[in-house]
Amino acid sequence: MKRLSEWLTGFLIQNGTIDISEEEIYSYGFQITMANAVNLLIAFLIGCMADRLWEVALFYLLFIFSRSYGGGYHADSYGKCLLSFAVCIILMLLASEVLCVVENHLLIISGVTFAIYGVTVWWFTPCPNKHVTLTQDEQSQYRKVCKGILLITGCIFVLLLEGSFYRAANVMLVTIWEIVFLLWLGRRIFEKDKRAVVEKNS
Repeated sequence: MKRLSEWLTGFLIQNGTIDISEEEIYSYGFQITMANAVNLLIAFLIGCMADRLWEVALFYLLFIFSRSYGGGYHADSYGKCLLSFAVCIILMLLASEVLCVVENHLLIISGVTFAIYGVTVWWFTPCPNKHVTLTQDEQSQYRKVCKGILLITGCIFVLLLEGSFYRAANVMLVTIWEIVFLLWLGRRIFEKDKRAVVEKNS
C-alpha cells in the first residue's frame, strides 16, 4: 500500500500535476484513502458472510467517525491494522449476541458504558499519536467533535431502546467498548514510548 501510494505520487509529480514539495502530503493521503477503502471492503465482506450487514454498517459508521477524531491505538503496519479492524468487527458480532442473553440488564450495562465513554471522551480525546502532531486549536476542535459524537450517539441509543431495537443498541454498546479500549491502549503505548525516549536521552 505504501509502495503503491509512493508510485502514484511519483507519477503525479512526473506529469507536473503536483509539486515535489507536496510529495509527503499526497503519499500519506493516498495511503489513508486506500486503507479506508480496504477497511470498507472488509466490513462489507464480513457483514455479508455473517448475514448481518446492517449491524456491521452501524458499527462502521460509529467506529470510523469516533476513531477519525478521537484517535486511539494504531498498528505499526497496514497488514496488522486491517487484521485488527477485522477482529474488531468479528468481536462486535459475537459480543452483541451475548448481550441479547442479558437483555434484562441492558439498562444498567448501558448506563455504565456511557459513563465510562463520557469520561474517556471528556478527558482523553484526542489520543496523542507519534505519527500525527495536532496544534492546540486542532486538539480543541477534535475534542469538541468527539463530544458531539458522544451526544449524538447517546441520543440515538436512547431512541433505539425506546423503540425496542435491542440488537442495534447492543451493536452500539460493543462498538463503544472497543473505541474506549483502543483509546486507552493508544494513550498507554504513547506514554510508554515517550518515557522510553526520555530515558534514552537522559
